[in-house]
Amino acid sequence: MEIYLIHHTSLQVPPGLCYGQLDLEPGESFEDELDRIRYMLPDKDPDICYTSPLTSCRELAKSICPAGIINTENRIMDLDYGTWEGQYWDHIEQDRLEVWLHDLMHTPPPEGETYHNMNERVAGFWEELQELPATRVFIVTHAGVIRSILAHCLNLPFQKTFTFEIDFSSITQVLLHSNHIKIGYVNRT
Repeated sequence: MEIYLIHHTSLQVPPGLCYGQLDLEPGESFEDELDRIRYMLPDKDPDICYTSPLTSCRELAKSICPAGIINTENRIMDLDYGTWEGQYWDHIEQDRLEVWLHDLMHTPPPEGETYHNMNERVAGFWEELQELPATRVFIVTHAGVIRSILAHCLNLPFQKTFTFEIDFSSITQVLLHSNHIKIGYVNRT
């Protein structure tokens, strides 16, 4: 199975704003980024396309996949930053932010989720996906989810995946074979 992990296009978001599950619109360069993504994807349509329910992903999925194969999947949303969503990072209480940064995996933002929780929900999706009788799958999602999938594929602790650059409008390819997984490429732009 060929799996294409597609990071959504750049967003209409002010610099320094905390967002994970904040529903933001694609940025002004959407059409240019869309053309680049289309150029990098295979000529054949996928058997199935999964998308995060957030607008940035849904709009991209609708532009690259036939309507009948698009499935919205809540488990491939990015981290829930809770009450920090929509706040500027430099306006968040510094003491609380430092506690969170000290243990990202197990300390949630207020009313949010931990990276461990996000990683677990993505793992459930990933395990189910591997059972599909599909040849080609597109997954339109967020950088944190792509990192989580790479962590599962490479048997890495999630924290190690922060070393991977995952740019807007990038594609990461995972190849599932009957007895092994290969990473075709990461962060192709």
